[in-house]
Amino acid sequence: MANQTLFNTKNAKHRKVKATDTVNAAGGRAYSRSNEAALAQFAATGMFNNTYYVKAEAQLDEVLKLAQSVRPEFLAKVAVYSRKAGYLKDMPAVLLAVLLTRDTALFRQAFPLVVDNGKMLRNFVQVIRSGVVGRTSLGSAAKKAIREWFDKANEDYIFKASVGNDPSLADVIKLARPVPDTKKKDHLYSYLLGRDTWDGRSLPQLVKDYEKFKKSEPGKRNVPDVPFQMLDSLGLSTEEWKEIARNARWQMTRMNLNTFKRHGVLEDKKLVGQLAARLADPDLARRARQYPYQVLTAYKAVERSDLPHPLIRALHDAVDHCAGNIPQFQGRSAILVDISASMGQSVNPRRGGYSGFTCNSGEISCREVAGLFAASIVRVNPDAVVYQFANTATRVRVNPLDTVFTNTEKITRGNWGGTDISSGLRSLVQDFKAKDLPDTVIVVSDNESWIERPYWGRRHGTSTMHAWEEYKKKNKNARMVLLDLTPTSNTSAYDRRDILNVGGFSDKVFDVVAGFTESGGGEDFWAKKIEREVIIGE
Repeated sequence: MANQTLFNTKNAKHRKVKATDTVNAAGGRAYSRSNEAALAQFAATGMFNNTYYVKAEAQLDEVLKLAQSVRPEFLAKVAVYSRKAGYLKDMPAVLLAVLLTRDTALFRQAFPLVVDNGKMLRNFVQVIRSGVVGRTSLGSAAKKAIREWFDKANEDYIFKASVGNDPSLADVIKLARPVPDTKKKDHLYSYLLGRDTWDGRSLPQLVKDYEKFKKSEPGKRNVPDVPFQMLDSLGLSTEEWKEIARNARWQMTRMNLNTFKRHGVLEDKKLVGQLAARLADPDLARRARQYPYQVLTAYKAVERSDLPHPLIRALHDAVDHCAGNIPQFQGRSAILVDISASMGQSVNPRRGGYSGFTCNSGEISCREVAGLFAASIVRVNPDAVVYQFANTATRVRVNPLDTVFTNTEKITRGNWGGTDISSGLRSLVQDFKAKDLPDTVIVVSDNESWIERPYWGRRHGTSTMHAWEEYKKKNKNARMVLLDLTPTSNTSAYDRRDILNVGGFSDKVFDVVAGFTESGGGEDFWAKKIEREVIIGE
């Protein structure tokens, strides 16, 4: 049974606002969350990034402390949820490593669910070797789990998974010493370890094709079916890069436009047209099950690279098509977008750390993610209203028929300032009659609200909670979702039946909000969701 306190939505009484018991990183009054809820919020979308207020090391320390404080069963479920629902890489590896130190039986059950590819295998080994969880050796339980991973994987899969270093897959083989169950796998391990004893005749056909490709003359060889990262250092000709581009799927095309440009692929106007048609194809975009954020990452990566106009236009079309994957929300919605100074930070900084109020080139700011989130909702829910806020709130008039990128730019345009989440709630109450107030209010922020309103006449509680109580007097059935783009262990509005706290910016958030609005809240909302989605031991 999933832990009942995960994103707890209990306490439906609205007569009295609970007193705050902590402060957030900006110094504003806030509510602490239970260890389970705090860990779940980090684990769902946490990236271990430097943010405007908190360093990555501090986030890691807090996650490690929370992971040691919860029940092992819950830790196992959250590790799996972090990978399967949050699509994260580092966070689930860290949680799995902590689980190894606490309960080896649960670790063995969770391992194959978390370590679902070669990248995750190397991440897990890297976390253990770093010593952050208190040990630097794998131990018998981890070695056995890794050997089973190798046993279940076929030769081609293992070979394709050998991309990457620190540690390399060869390093993992040396540490875990998997026992090959076929002659080809035995020779593959020897090949990956760089030994001279492997027999080329007994290698898998894919490895033979790769070796033949390496030895053949550029321009006169067939490109093997391996990740292009394995070919990049082999001096591919322009024609070979074109072949890779022609055969790429929608997702690979989206992710590698700069790579194709760098290797001369985009000088071929006919091929540019093919790639643009692929990206702009509504069926392919929706079948890829991508949400707008993934297209924004591609757009930001190429916006300053002088990409051919057909591809820029195709990305605009693609983000609109991907918005079609967003569910419709029941009732009318309002999205409150934080445009304060701290929202200029990168939502996922590159190595080198946080760069202050603005992002490095190609990075995506929290403000852009918040605007994209709002613009995407408006695309599918055309009656939704949008406000931007910092010290005060202002309504932004957006046209649902405009492109998502156009509306994102419009929503995030404006002056910066401090953070007052309550200003958006108060503006809604002032601008709408009670019968027209939206049923769902979604706040997209870094949740570091610190501007308090003394005229509430109360010494305790946050301005956000007091403003929400005033809102509820006008619309008693209203619900509020606080989307914290940089998850922490506290919040401006405590969890209860009509309030849902969600951490991070994962595309999964859209489904979470839709589920919350459809269910009308309820104290078992998250417990039932986790129970459905996280299954360990089968």
